[in-house]
Amino acid sequence: MGVVRGLRSGATGVMDQVVLSGTSLAIGLALARELPGEVFGAYAVTLAISLIGLSLQVSLITDPLVILGAGRSGDEQRSYFGTLLRMQTWAGAGMGVLTAAIAVIGLRMSPGSEVWAAVAGLAIATAPMHLQIFIRSALLARLEPAKALLNDAIHCALRLATLPLLMSLGMLSPFWVFVAQGIASVVSILFAAGLCAEILRPRQAPWGSVAREHWSYGKWMLGASGAHWFSGQSPLVLAAGMLSPLAAAGIKASMYLVSPVNVALTGLDGILAPRASRLASQDAGGLHRFLVRVFMLTTGGSLLYALLLFPVARPIMDIVYKGRYSDFLPIVTILLVDIVIRSMTRAPVLRMKIDQNTHRIFLAHTLCAVTAVIALGLLTPAWGVTGAALSLPIASLVLLTSVLILSRRPWPSRAMKRSSSHVLEPASPSPRPSQGAS
Repeated sequence: MGVVRGLRSGATGVMDQVVLSGTSLAIGLALARELPGEVFGAYAVTLAISLIGLSLQVSLITDPLVILGAGRSGDEQRSYFGTLLRMQTWAGAGMGVLTAAIAVIGLRMSPGSEVWAAVAGLAIATAPMHLQIFIRSALLARLEPAKALLNDAIHCALRLATLPLLMSLGMLSPFWVFVAQGIASVVSILFAAGLCAEILRPRQAPWGSVAREHWSYGKWMLGASGAHWFSGQSPLVLAAGMLSPLAAAGIKASMYLVSPVNVALTGLDGILAPRASRLASQDAGGLHRFLVRVFMLTTGGSLLYALLLFPVARPIMDIVYKGRYSDFLPIVTILLVDIVIRSMTRAPVLRMKIDQNTHRIFLAHTLCAVTAVIALGLLTPAWGVTGAALSLPIASLVLLTSVLILSRRPWPSRAMKRSSSHVLEPASPSPRPSQGAS
């Protein structure tokens, strides 16, 4: 019965990510199909910029929440989530104000710029968008993927419903697409008001202890996220600067064809991480077998997708983009190679996350980012957009090599870390978290 529940939860997690990423994919495809290449390029660049703010949230709030919160239970978990909810609200508001200030400065310097107009729309959407992501992470940490799926389905249905409305009103633009996403996030947050009330009701955990715990876990993940952004998104942004917005649009349009693999892998992450976290404290041998199955699943699935997509990539691009980006077919091939390599890193990275060796994740992603930037600088001037795309699999090879080497190095078990912390740290009247303390 446990296996059946696990399969059901895994399928629900993947379906949740399919709904989320499928919606983003549908909107991106519609914009690539309907908007001029330069305008879609502005949307692609702004979307890449938004990932910088998202990496801050994921590294310091939601990723630690899933790993550290899954081991808590009862009022301890609810008070922990309540503290994080307050922190997330303030952080999201601050990030939205900062984004708005950047947009205002950009529009003053370049009036009528599509990029800065899109950033202004992103500023409006930032706070509710990040809060909606927080709610989803809390539900996953509580092992309630079905509720997360329902909440995300409401959010995505509203986003999709606004798309034909914007088209009919002649308002289809990156600015209004981001504003619509913010409105959809607000509505989905209202539907989750019951959860928010539940986790705000108990006495909140001390802000200082929660912040220190998350910083201890997330400081290296924050650096890794920045490095990950450079290795994965810098070709998009730098191609727009070094070549043209049309080059960025072509790369982004090619990425959409490969994105279903990322959809499945990210959906699995939301389910696998909390389950692996619990398994780590119960059965080390079971965790090893679990990670081997994760490696086989992610690698085999991405390779199968690449083999199926490659023969039909050109007709798909002709149909979906009206032939606008068919010349970028070699980029799709390069990205398929890259996604297979990246999928092979998921299991060893998950292992390092569970054992809280986040500094090793940071080191691996930093090496990957440095490689990406060097490859971009060398290959883009010589080979243009193809050279920019080639930097991705080259950097991914460095990442794969790094995580395989680092994940095999011995480290103390989680139980040893906890017992060491109990010996070295003075006793405290407040209860310590059941797992994840550094």
